[in-house]
Amino acid sequence: MKRKKSLIKLYIKTLAIFLCIGFIGLGCVMLFAGNDSDDSEKASEVASKFVSKVQSVMASDSDEEETEETPDEEKNESNVNSSAFGGGVLSSPADINLHSVDGGTKNYAFTYNGTEFSAIYTADNWKVIDSYLIDNTEDITIICEALIAEHPVHGSDMQSYRTADDMAYEWEQHNLAYKFLPEGNRWKEKTKDVDLNPADQGLSFDEIYERQTGKKLSIEELLKHISN
Repeated sequence: MKRKKSLIKLYIKTLAIFLCIGFIGLGCVMLFAGNDSDDSEKASEVASKFVSKVQSVMASDSDEEETEETPDEEKNESNVNSSAFGGGVLSSPADINLHSVDGGTKNYAFTYNGTEFSAIYTADNWKVIDSYLIDNTEDITIICEALIAEHPVHGSDMQSYRTADDMAYEWEQHNLAYKFLPEGNRWKEKTKDVDLNPADQGLSFDEIYERQTGKKLSIEELLKHISN
């Protein structure tokens, strides 16, 4: 059953990626239509960069399913993540051993796939350090279950409480942004540590971008970030 769900997720993400490629390609044509050949070449170059990023992400996900961890590597995506689409390594919230590191209610640690992560709780906010290293949907959801069991977080209406599923969705939007933004991009650093709070409940990638930067994620903005 888990394998069937994983394949469905893979198909959906693949479809979304190809739709995104088509959207970017159309945007490039519209943006540079009527300009000189230099601008056309620039549009083609930017679009090619975007396609390369998509292909590298898809290849990375595929490789994670087919290869084993490499010993003695530094902490990185290949030795922390299980497959983003396959079954995770966790079976219950207890598996991560979430605990306070100092006996207080702010600084926590948990273990995932042999690596220790830090989680910081402040009022109605969980911040997971280096959250981008964990990208398996099932495991992210279980980690969120552990977090809200320790300290629940209000929903955006400040009456209800956030669920593990909707927190996992937000986490994945941050992961998506981190994978696609180039190194050195000023917003990439903000996406590596997810903040799970009431304000960001249910927000998509472009909505989170607008809240973080104050700008709408237009074609021009997206091209600017990809080409940087």
